[in-house]
Amino acid sequence: MSSRMLFVLAVTCGVAVGNIYFPQALVPLIATGLRTSSDGATLAVSATQIGYAGGIFLLVPLGTAFRTGGFCSLCSVSRGSACYSLDAPETCRCWSLAVCW
Repeated sequence: MSSRMLFVLAVTCGVAVGNIYFPQALVPLIATGLRTSSDGATLAVSATQIGYAGGIFLLVPLGTAFRTGGFCSLCSVSRGSACYSLDAPETCRCWSLAVCW
């Protein structure tokens, strides 16, 4: 593997994982944007991290048990359903559950 490819993969992994943990520092801004309390925004950030961890522990091992195409389609449909439920969240808890899904 070339050093350029290794660098691109390292940056991609860093950005992907950082994307999960950076919102912890932005909780006050998230609370303002979602028009909720700081506790509600903290719940949303925590649900995102729990969903990420759940995906690693549950979905990654399933990737070897199914055909790649069908598994990717299943993941896309479930993520699409979660995003569709975000269309008009009434509370931050609804948003948190959809992100965790």
